Amino acid sequence: MEVKIVDTHNDYLTKGVNENYLEEREQFLSVLCSPVWTTEIANPIEKIKKSKEFLCSKNLSTALKLCIEDCWFINENNLDEILKLKPFYAGLTWNKTNSLAGGCFDIGGITQFGEFVIREFENKGIIVDTAHQNRQTFFEFAKITTKPLFNSHSAVDFLCPTSRNLNDEQLKIFKDTQGFIGVYFVGKFLSNGKVTSETVANHIDYIVDKCGIDCVGFGTDFNGTDDLPQDINDYSDVENVLMNLKARGYDDISLNKIRFNNFYNYLTKI
Repeated sequence: MEVKIVDTHNDYLTKGVNENYLEEREQFLSVLCSPVWTTEIANPIEKIKKSKEFLCSKNLSTALKLCIEDCWFINENNLDEILKLKPFYAGLTWNKTNSLAGGCFDIGGITQFGEFVIREFENKGIIVDTAHQNRQTFFEFAKITTKPLFNSHSAVDFLCPTSRNLNDEQLKIFKDTQGFIGVYFVGKFLSNGKVTSETVANHIDYIVDKCGIDCVGFGTDFNGTDDLPQDINDYSDVENVLMNLKARGYDDISLNKIRFNNFYNYLTKI
């Protein structure tokens, strides 16, 4: 049996999939972070509440963590309600700019209210996810936060240029703050050509080269994309990435850091 991994981004709560999805994958997962993607939801808070109730009803060995992707709906009147729900992490924005911050395919930075929300989140122990932040927002956030940086699902701009990925200047900040990056399996953000588990390994290897072995893990984006590498369809295939890294000289200690230990070690720093 494969060693269980941590996945910092699976869109199960948004996609729905099937009732037994989590039970069927329990053997592969130590921790599963599932965000409620709110961008196209009319009543996000109600959806978040129901999602939290659903996760709490599960009795699995997998630790299930409720998260939020896109906080566009947060305002002064409902912020306390969100803080009480205490998501594991929350992304300020998605692809477009909102009242808090600039999205990865848009312009603009962190607003005054956005900075207030960041401080409130961090005071309550809620991680601010840097995934989907544009460059301006990212660098402004890096000056505001008091925590090691966290990115639930991204990859390397040098290998596949896009504002959705992290450039070398951003990677340096992850290294300097002893942060965490979950590498996703979204084909169009991994390569302009053929995408396989080797392509994913290339991105992990690059992050290790720039940040060290302690900074990287998996943020698959399963259920958030159908554009998967050719030899990765589900958790049973994640080992293909690790075996590729092993062939490059990664030892078992390093592979287990990528599987789960880097995530657990990150939690001790926040």
